[in-house]
Amino acid sequence: MFKWSVFILRVPVAGQIVLKSTLTGAVIKMNKGQLYEIEKWMEDPRVASAPCYIDDLLGQNEFIVPFERDEFIDWKTSFMNAREDARIFTLHFLPTLKCQFCCRYCFENGAERLSAMTNSTLDQSVVWLKRYFEIHNAVQILRVVLFGGEPLLEPQIIKRALSEFEVLSTVQKKQFAVRVTTNGELLNEDMCKILRGHHWEKLQVTLDGPKSVHDARRFGKNHCQTFNTIISNLEYVAAGDKPDVIDIRVTIDGENAETLPLLLEYLAHIDWREKIRLSIGFTTPFIGGTLVKANQNYIAESALDFWGKAKSYGFRIPDEYIVGPWCVAIAKHSAVLQPNGALQKCFCTAGRDEYSFDVVSSSQNPSTRDSRFEQFERTDMCVKEQCPYLPICGGGCIHDALVAYGQNGFRKRFCQKQQLKTINKGLIHINYE
Repeated sequence: MFKWSVFILRVPVAGQIVLKSTLTGAVIKMNKGQLYEIEKWMEDPRVASAPCYIDDLLGQNEFIVPFERDEFIDWKTSFMNAREDARIFTLHFLPTLKCQFCCRYCFENGAERLSAMTNSTLDQSVVWLKRYFEIHNAVQILRVVLFGGEPLLEPQIIKRALSEFEVLSTVQKKQFAVRVTTNGELLNEDMCKILRGHHWEKLQVTLDGPKSVHDARRFGKNHCQTFNTIISNLEYVAAGDKPDVIDIRVTIDGENAETLPLLLEYLAHIDWREKIRLSIGFTTPFIGGTLVKANQNYIAESALDFWGKAKSYGFRIPDEYIVGPWCVAIAKHSAVLQPNGALQKCFCTAGRDEYSFDVVSSSQNPSTRDSRFEQFERTDMCVKEQCPYLPICGGGCIHDALVAYGQNGFRKRFCQKQQLKTINKGLIHINYE
């Protein structure tokens, strides 16, 4: 006997039904007659013949599963096994928490942001990482993500760090890759030369709308305008061979949502658009802050409007919207290395000492485990509710839960079911109409 998977989304599209699995990502389009044929067969496979396409619904696609299967237990087992078998070490490297921008919504507002990394701390970091690799020899890839503050404020420490980390990776027989998250203002020719010498694979820069809107939200000291400088720097980056991907991230909230089509129109007509990958983020209240998060339905509809217009301009858009299950904060091999050498799991807590779990100067065996981020029972209510979005949510963002519930947020889910439902079903409409 068989049953439909609990992780299936059904969306009527153009007279047919699109089925999408939030577990496997598989998608299939069917008509009502085919659905009826399948359900008659599932009622009693001994009486009704199996449809000729039934193999497409079974197996690894998992639209249909054995009747006795507990999919939620299987999901948790699979998730924990995948986590345990991780082969990538992701190091968010923060040479400074300082930033020359004055963005009101920054999640680091209120944190200690004055320090910059010293050469001594960098030396300790290399030793710590070497010891980690010797203990955890299953790691095959070191991925360094330059982060801040604004990381490019410290070009000399970046130059030395990337050289040291790459040499270490070569000696330890690990693959090495570099990603950069920056506001883009300091991404000049000299910095690009440094980055291109070290397996630079991805760049992320935030633009919050057309020039007038971006400059009103992401400005420098004394309200210095930044849009034109960023675009000029991105043009230089795009003209080179690395990186292959320029991720332009757009923060959506009630202030800028209606102006984003103007940004899309602008980006659609630039010469280097083929390198652009668009992503979105939502303004998130920060720890100790008073910023009010917009209504989930409004934000979800704004995101769909953005993706719909992006597709009309020929940009690649995502198949699904995911909020939490593979967050770097709960990865087995991951750490956020702060300027003072303190180690954390979540980059959103940078500059807040209470979230540190170790320091690189420690004499004990290096570890990236912080048990606070491993309280996976936070998904128990999701299981109880038989939520089909669990594979793409995993209980939601832990940082958002900490903002909402204080220290209890480590144990409590941050449910965004309505937002997930609206965006994911909307993306199916946009992609498969």
